[in-house]
Amino acid sequence: MDAKLILVVFGMFAVINADQWTPWFDRDNPSGTGDWETVGSLYSENPNQMCRNPTGIQCQTTGGSHYTSTGEVVSCSASTGLVCKNADQSDNYCRDYRVRFLCPDQWTPWFDRDNPSGSGDWETVGSLYRENPNQMCQNPTGIQCQTTGGSHYTSTGEVVSCSASTGLVCKNADQSDNYCQDYRVRFFCPGARWTSSFNRDKPSGSGDWETVSSLYDENPNQMCQNPGNIQCQTTGGSDYTSTGEVVSCSASTGLVCKNKDQPDNYCEDYRVRFLCPDYKWTPWFDRDNPSVTGDWETVTDLFNENPNQMCRHPQHLECETTGGSHYTSTGEVVSCSIRDGLICKNKDQPDNYCEDYRVRFLCLASYQ
Repeated sequence: MDAKLILVVFGMFAVINADQWTPWFDRDNPSGTGDWETVGSLYSENPNQMCRNPTGIQCQTTGGSHYTSTGEVVSCSASTGLVCKNADQSDNYCRDYRVRFLCPDQWTPWFDRDNPSGSGDWETVGSLYRENPNQMCQNPTGIQCQTTGGSHYTSTGEVVSCSASTGLVCKNADQSDNYCQDYRVRFFCPGARWTSSFNRDKPSGSGDWETVSSLYDENPNQMCQNPGNIQCQTTGGSDYTSTGEVVSCSASTGLVCKNKDQPDNYCEDYRVRFLCPDYKWTPWFDRDNPSVTGDWETVTDLFNENPNQMCRHPQHLECETTGGSHYTSTGEVVSCSIRDGLICKNKDQPDNYCEDYRVRFLCLASYQ
């Protein structure tokens, strides 16, 4: 269990503080001055997967060995990232490293988008999200409201609405002097959610296998590839440790119970759920028509053209014709990949013309 993930028990588990590990990053190769896996560069290049102020870091070679095992001179810190300089090494060349960071659920910056010179002071969720899509979430779970001088909003005696669902609204017309003070707000944006419980396997075969890889393959819209935590229990609701069976329960692998490891050669039936980054589907995109070289619905173009609706690094992809049929039903030669998006080239088709396709992507909701 990650050190920053604190759980308490009230019959069920509840998340108190759910910091999340990022994916592994390997942005640089040591062919230049060295290997630079820095926080600033990684955040600039991966704003949908990386935070500005990580609270933890793990550094290792791309082969999976701890960075200290190489004997090289390497700096590894949560505030800076990893830096290995070729010039500091005995052979003048660094190994290739990768890093991942612990990113907290966190408060946004303070926002003061409006001044009360018009009808009042409107620091609303909808407006702040549209104007700050990389700093603000659509569904905050908490809010703090205060004057721009730092006093709690209730200290002013003004008629002010302050709610996480709406934001802050102060109307000049509601005040005794017909003028609001100037307010600022910040929001708590959750970065993770618990999945529903999964029970994909029965112990009638070799045991009960509720693994991350199988669950993701079978439930790509409900499950993540790199969960931050796991809860394992019997289908009756008891914690898995209460059975006395030999069971592996880890966020990286999932739950595995082997019949052969049990005294009676038979596992109980288990269920699991995982703590996953909060994802949502984008709208359907149809940016291109096949009138020239083909139909190009690429991740890069769609992000550049729709930065407030699209992410740089989607987790999943759906491809279909604009009429709603699955892309494979056309019989055309079409590439549909999470890395590139959809590509259909006219020259690859028997009639030299592609159908018109559309795509949508699964993105981290907290950064959309």
